[in-house]
Amino acid sequence: MVTKNGYDVARSDDRVLGANPSLIANASESGSAPEYHLLRDLVEIEAIASCWERLLEQSPCNRAFSSSKWFLAWCRSYPKLAPFVVIARRGPELAAVLPLAVQEEQGTIDFPSPMCDYNDLVAGASDLAAQTGVLAFALAHAASYRIVLSNVRPDSNCRQAAACLAESKGLQTGYQPDKNCFYIQLSGTFAGYLATRSHVFRKGLGRIQRNAQSSGLEVRQLTPDRIPPDEMVELFLSLNLSRFESRSGFAPRPVQEFVREVLPSLFVEGKMAAFVLLHGARVLAIDVCMRGRNSLCSWNGGFLPEAAQWSPGRLLFAAGIEHAVSSGLEEYDLLRGSHAYKASWATHSRTIGPLKFNSQSCTDALAQHETKSAYCL
Repeated sequence: MVTKNGYDVARSDDRVLGANPSLIANASESGSAPEYHLLRDLVEIEAIASCWERLLEQSPCNRAFSSSKWFLAWCRSYPKLAPFVVIARRGPELAAVLPLAVQEEQGTIDFPSPMCDYNDLVAGASDLAAQTGVLAFALAHAASYRIVLSNVRPDSNCRQAAACLAESKGLQTGYQPDKNCFYIQLSGTFAGYLATRSHVFRKGLGRIQRNAQSSGLEVRQLTPDRIPPDEMVELFLSLNLSRFESRSGFAPRPVQEFVREVLPSLFVEGKMAAFVLLHGARVLAIDVCMRGRNSLCSWNGGFLPEAAQWSPGRLLFAAGIEHAVSSGLEEYDLLRGSHAYKASWATHSRTIGPLKFNSQSCTDALAQHETKSAYCL
């Protein structure tokens, strides 16, 4: 693979899959040929929601960000978005979902929600036939729009599908990661993790925890049996707006409508967790986390001004990490942002960014792509 004008170009001597023979084997053992459909109406997308959720559980994608509920709630909150969802079926079974929407002002087709830290194509990690098929179908039917897939991880299904198309069809892609995501690779115990941090870090955290305890504060995980899901959402919004005021990403009314629709169901289904700092029965701070395939991802939170003296963010991070460790998860993910406070907790980092496609390359490469297709308009 070489880079030309910002795009990755497949060469005849490149072997994108050469380092992973199992992927090559799977690419040729796809079973019956997938059939592709383009869904442009929310009613049609709602009709496949339950199948989408079952497929999501078999995929490497984030269980919240890549859910049908997230997509549908965002599109309902922003009705000017035109859904552009490509699906693959093998008989009655859903094999892949590429959940995009037309962004008219930008002239692009992209994942619709900027609230997603990680976007991806929903499919089994080894189902290359379905992955490449839905991506090729989307590129072939994008008309005058440019397809730009934002916030894509380097280990995503999207990147894998693009690499396969680059190798087999000469598709030119550009991938320029521009956002940092710190995360903690977990193993063993919480004490074992803390041992990897500096003496100053451990001493500071211990002091903060002792100060909170002596002040009568408690950190607790919220669960649906402790608080009605709708009340949890209102609590989250009030604390986030208290912390960030007009700077909050949740200040716009459509975003509030979105979280009021999507968070309760994610909370009930265990695809979202919430940790709070309490003084008696009074909630001072909250941190909302989303579930990855094998990770817990700290997404957003907030706190009352009076809580600042107790460093609520550090208390809630510690609680989230302990929960992730006790749940046997592999990562605690701090998501987007190169902030120093995130770096102090992290053991690793990854960069994410937009995946772009050369339009002429798409026309040339995909003209020969054979897909059994159907439209649902």
